[in-house]
Amino acid sequence: MPVLPDDYKRSAQPDALAARQADDRASYGQIFRTTSLIEGASVINLLFGVVRTKVIAILLGPAGIGLLGILNALMTAAVTISQMGLGTVGTRQIAEAHATGDMTRILAPSPLSITAGAVVGSANAFYFAIELNRKLGLARIVNRFRRGGRAQN
Repeated sequence: MPVLPDDYKRSAQPDALAARQADDRASYGQIFRTTSLIEGASVINLLFGVVRTKVIAILLGPAGIGLLGILNALMTAAVTISQMGLGTVGTRQIAEAHATGDMTRILAPSPLSITAGAVVGSANAFYFAIELNRKLGLARIVNRFRRGGRAQN
């Protein structure tokens, strides 16, 4: 290891320390801004959820809220199954690519593939909504809840 003059050691160390502290402050600021953005979006989403539930409660009544709970549980299960863990896998691959510095491993989806996925997903959702309505008679059930009657099969 080379021997450095004392005045060089004294002048280099505070600069490196100051640069590292400035990087830390910038990093903390970035973390705070990102966290604030995510939490703000969560609060807005929560408020919209409360308003949406209140409107549905007024329109459908208590029995309609129960039906909505069942349908939401089915929808959550369908979303979980259809995602097949892709969010976790994508995050892991991005972290690995960032750690190795090989950012070419991350494949950016083309606009065509995004559009095709949206069209296919929308068509499937529309088809299954019609099938569920036909098989379960959801429109008839909701109309009975609106009138205050009991749903009968």
